[in-house]
Amino acid sequence: TITPPKAVARALQDAQQYEGALKQCLTVPLHQHEYDAFLSLAYNIGPAAFCRSTLVKKANAGDYAGACGEILRYRFYQGHDCKLAQYRRLCGGLWTRRQAEYQQCSADPNLTELP
Repeated sequence: TITPPKAVARALQDAQQYEGALKQCLTVPLHQHEYDAFLSLAYNIGPAAFCRSTLVKKANAGDYAGACGEILRYRFYQGHDCKLAQYRRLCGGLWTRRQAEYQQCSADPNLTELP
């Protein structure tokens, strides 16, 4: 059991950890929608896996569309492809989450870039 203030404090601490990883391994400016999608993915796969990913390599090379597309590769749970209908229940919404992150990442590129 955790109190609401402790839950908020833990969430902020976790967000700072994953945000730090993004700022360390991504060397290019991002739009807010890309940043948010990448942060969500990093939270799910861990900062080390995120920084080693092809997504980061593509983003740092300026291939933003390719980087966003890489999000959809993270769709496996215990060796099962969560994109396949027969595994969706087992996957607990992982494929739905990846699609949402991809759509968020691929949003309007005319939004303000982060400094």
